[in-house]
Amino acid sequence: MIRTPLLPFLEIKSGAEDAYSVRRHSHERLSVGFVERGSSRISCQHLAFDLACRDTILIPPRAVHLCRPEDADRFRFRMLFLEPEWVRQTFDLDPFKLMPATARLSKKDQTKAAGFFTLMETGIRSGEPDPFKAEETAVLFIGYLLVSLFQAAPAKKSPTPARGKTDQAMAFLDAHFTEDIRLSDLEAACGQSRFTMVRQFRNSLGLTPHAYLINKRVNLAKEQLRQGHSVADTAAFCGFFDQSHFIKTFRNYTGLTPSRFLE
Repeated sequence: MIRTPLLPFLEIKSGAEDAYSVRRHSHERLSVGFVERGSSRISCQHLAFDLACRDTILIPPRAVHLCRPEDADRFRFRMLFLEPEWVRQTFDLDPFKLMPATARLSKKDQTKAAGFFTLMETGIRSGEPDPFKAEETAVLFIGYLLVSLFQAAPAKKSPTPARGKTDQAMAFLDAHFTEDIRLSDLEAACGQSRFTMVRQFRNSLGLTPHAYLINKRVNLAKEQLRQGHSVADTAAFCGFFDQSHFIKTFRNYTGLTPSRFLE
């Protein structure tokens, strides 16, 4: 199992022939399974699904299910476990009211899933220092799974102008971008679920909230460096986790290290 305190709402399990339960069981968390090799019949509640490579299945919390691979020696899968309360708050969905469902991943979907798992797993193992970026990535991918692939409908709310909410989120970021910000802070500032807020922000500006924040930090860092501040002082002043994180980010955004920027 892969887990991190940065993302307490999420667990990732990669498994093969010896890593699945042979008994009927349930999970307290919402589960999404991805078949990466082989095939399996999965019974869930009173339904049965035949899954092959590229198929994915949504299993609601507490839904009793059983996996029966057709060729256990070839079977390989990946599971995503999500805390129900986080799903409720983030997507305006009641996970306990969802029904078991399956979907087939297109090549584009496969690329999205592979990118997400690679980023999550390598970031977690390497001690990814940015919980804002990590949760934003999770929100966008999981939202895509739930809303686009499984057609889960968020609870209906009174319509609100999307641009007005984006402006509120921008104003909050403009005022606090050097601070330790989480998606929950933006959620409170603009009164939208995290998924809706991130998606509308990206659609309006072409940047996610995290990318917008980092861009502002980099621009501030340029001014600090021009004024003669050291790299270490600039990193701390602009809200970067440490000097190495600042140098890497600055180079990604400008094509130059801070020292070369001043040459």
